[in-house]
Amino acid sequence: MLGHMIGPMRPKTADSRQQTIGSTAGVKEHRERIRQTITTHDALSRRGLWGMLFFIVISGMALQFRAVDLFAGLPDNVRCIIGAPPPPALIHVVLAVSTLSSIIITIGRMAEDENPAGNWSRFWSGLAFRSVFYLFYATANALEENFLLVFTAGMIVLVLEHFATWLYAVRTIEREKEHLAQLR
Repeated sequence: MLGHMIGPMRPKTADSRQQTIGSTAGVKEHRERIRQTITTHDALSRRGLWGMLFFIVISGMALQFRAVDLFAGLPDNVRCIIGAPPPPALIHVVLAVSTLSSIIITIGRMAEDENPAGNWSRFWSGLAFRSVFYLFYATANALEENFLLVFTAGMIVLVLEHFATWLYAVRTIEREKEHLAQLR
């Protein structure tokens, strides 16, 4: 049952590429597809830079509001409903676990030569996940003391993810350039 789904995802070998070139697409169209792949992966190699830029902007906004007590303006009955904010020690544990998990997952993708970029929803969710720790520390009224911790952990993960994406894109571009050279 999975064979028909997995089969199309497998990379084509050199022999199957030659069959495709000779039988269906023609050399010119195949070259154009290779050039499009190169252009796509060239743009992909810069996606992590956008993530770092957005994270720096979000961090700058968090830095401006680091001393704001989010619960000070709430009425007592709302504070009773919401409950007490989590202690900073608990947020430290969650930040450490999520950072280590992200690092391990990214290194695993690099080792498998898997496309680490995914799609834009994965990009935005990763950025939001890194940034939400500013809100967690702000609710605990501990953002001022822990701002640098959140920023450093977020940048480490984002730089590593960018490196993994860049490395995958560069490897793919090199392979495609070799295929393009073989067609000439």
